[in-house]
Amino acid sequence: MATLELLGLARRLGASAAALTERLNAGPAASFVTARLLPAIVEGRASADFALGLMVKDVDQAAAMARAAGVAMPVSDAAQALMQVAYDLLGADSRLDDLVPFMARGADTDFTGPASDTPPDVQALVEAALAAVHRLLAHESLALADAVGLDRARFAAVMAAGSGASVQADHVFAGTPADPLDPAAIAATCSRAAALGVPLTITTTAQSRM
Repeated sequence: MATLELLGLARRLGASAAALTERLNAGPAASFVTARLLPAIVEGRASADFALGLMVKDVDQAAAMARAAGVAMPVSDAAQALMQVAYDLLGADSRLDDLVPFMARGADTDFTGPASDTPPDVQALVEAALAAVHRLLAHESLALADAVGLDRARFAAVMAAGSGASVQADHVFAGTPADPLDPAAIAATCSRAAALGVPLTITTTAQSRM
């Protein structure tokens, strides 16, 4: 969801989905979603045949576990809330790929349209913001795993094999150094989104936690 809301901002600022996809997959914001969903958007094809309701159920279960364990997961909660809104509006038969046009409408843009005169820093700002979201999500999920007694190595392996995989998660789970986050870039990203009326529900929540 964070990837799509930031794609919406990038498109409103004139960036092409193809160029952004290439940039994100080559750097610190790379993830399962940037590798699977974004190329599918660029190529105009489906990325997965998966019921949105099942994804909502999985996210709801994780949120319930966090509440029971007393683990604060504000960025994850923001993603859960946005996904629930999408599911409520799209209906019980909606699929995961239905989130793509839903998020594009929310940003008042077309994800696959041509690029325009893009400010040179747009891709860098989006990359910095998405990397920050990924890192905070990884810290939240690891805190939950620790709280419920999961083995860290096994948990990391499961996450790396699924939709939770990201470069930032790899660093967090392995305890290896990563480039410092850039709060100024993330603040600039959120400021530009606010000026354009592009909702960044998850990203602004992440900013508030930095």
